[in-house]
Amino acid sequence: MDKPQEIRIAIVEDDDLIRESLQLILNGTPGFTADQTFSSADDFLKSPFEENLDMILMDIKMPGL
Repeated sequence: MDKPQEIRIAIVEDDDLIRESLQLILNGTPGFTADQTFSSADDFLKSPFEENLDMILMDIKMPGL
């Protein structure tokens, strides 16, 4: 039987503790993977993020963009 495809999530959060906690929780949840994290929207937009990303979990009150 084939392994179900995981939902790939990028996390954009300026608070280190929150970003790392979300990544730990998501990576420990079957069916989800959060292997891309960013401390700012600018960093995310400058990155070569993959096209097969399923979701972006982003803080809406961050400095900058």
